[in-house]
Amino acid sequence: MPNIFFAPQANTYVAQYYPTKKFNGSPSLFVSRFKGTGDIYRSLLRFCLTTPECSSNNIHGGATINEAYLRLTIARNQIPVGSVINLNAYQVLQSWDPAKVTWNKQPLFGANPVVSIPVGASLGTLEMNLTNLVRGWFDGSIPNVGLLLTGNETENRLLGLYSSFAPNINFWPRLYINYS
Repeated sequence: MPNIFFAPQANTYVAQYYPTKKFNGSPSLFVSRFKGTGDIYRSLLRFCLTTPECSSNNIHGGATINEAYLRLTIARNQIPVGSVINLNAYQVLQSWDPAKVTWNKQPLFGANPVVSIPVGASLGTLEMNLTNLVRGWFDGSIPNVGLLLTGNETENRLLGLYSSFAPNINFWPRLYINYS
């Protein structure tokens, strides 16, 4: 059962307070509300699984995805001690370009999260089980146009995650896949 990981093909964030600003190339991805109403952040990630231009370690056709999870490293945490937010991952429903996406031009995403995990006031790494979504991406039953991450959009609880533009490659988002 081989294990493989993928760095994002694209990752960026959008900010409600800056509705037309592009943040592609930022070393961080942000989710949640920062300083009040109208200051909400969401992040987008897309992973390519099978074409040679995306990775030199592709999953062969006919493989079975046994498990897939997204690993994220926290860069900044403004969740108050004793509080918890849910980090939600939604299936993105339409194509997006990281160099063009803004709050006003963010892609449509599913009504319900595909996974939601609790996050407290600490630093470290987070893991989100995306097995069913990645299986659909791989077999073509779900369009692979990425994920949208949200946090708490009603209270000030900003969470910053490292992007693939962070200087330390060890902190980049990774999609880990075990397949046979």
